Amino acid sequence: QAYLDMAKTIFKRMADSWDTKCNGGIYWRGNPKDKKNAISNSLFMKAAASLHLRTPGDTGAGSYLDWAQRTWTWFKGTGMLRSDKLVIDTLDGLTTCKAEGGTFSYNQGVLVGALVDLAASTGDATLLDEADAIARATMASPSLTNADGVMTEPCGIDTKDCWQFKGVFFRHLLELYRVRPAKDIQAYTRKQSDQIWNVARNAQNQFGYQWHVAFDGAAARRQSSALDALITAYAVSSPLP
Repeated sequence: QAYLDMAKTIFKRMADSWDTKCNGGIYWRGNPKDKKNAISNSLFMKAAASLHLRTPGDTGAGSYLDWAQRTWTWFKGTGMLRSDKLVIDTLDGLTTCKAEGGTFSYNQGVLVGALVDLAASTGDATLLDEADAIARATMASPSLTNADGVMTEPCGIDTKDCWQFKGVFFRHLLELYRVRPAKDIQAYTRKQSDQIWNVARNAQNQFGYQWHVAFDGAAARRQSSALDALITAYAVSSPLP
């Protein structure tokens, strides 16, 4: 209960960041409040939907469910979710509020997970359709998966934040698979696990950042990202009925 209470305390602090600039949304950081972007708001949406599932009697205005639905409505209206189901990283400021920036796997993944939880909260299967489309757009995008079917990230090897991104996607892809198992997700995750193990691993069982090339260096974020992909591949490996 203590952990759930702390989660609710953290959520309230996040919710206090919501204002009318760009018609809603929370900020990327508390100081300075200069930007609203995809990851902060998709995480906020997921937290809201997850807390709703753990809070009996959560209904009405100001409820966790209300926050999750409000955030999804706002997110769709920002332009950060394109028609091809790729997520644009951020808004260009607090005045014009235009979607700009690259597409990264973690933005794709967290929104998938948020939609899975919101679908569980509401029983609305169209939200799972949306999560499905975002996941498959990620798997098919030339900016996120190369011609050999191996996931890549459109940022350089020196950008340390990016070392964790792919693992975030795979954690949430597993959430989708558990409610909508599919052979193409099985095949995609197996492709990544084979590549990680056979190409991007060194003799000490350390895993690199770029899975499409030989081992390129060890770091905690690289290791945990690869492990997320390996765990997902294992978890979805049972034959479908």
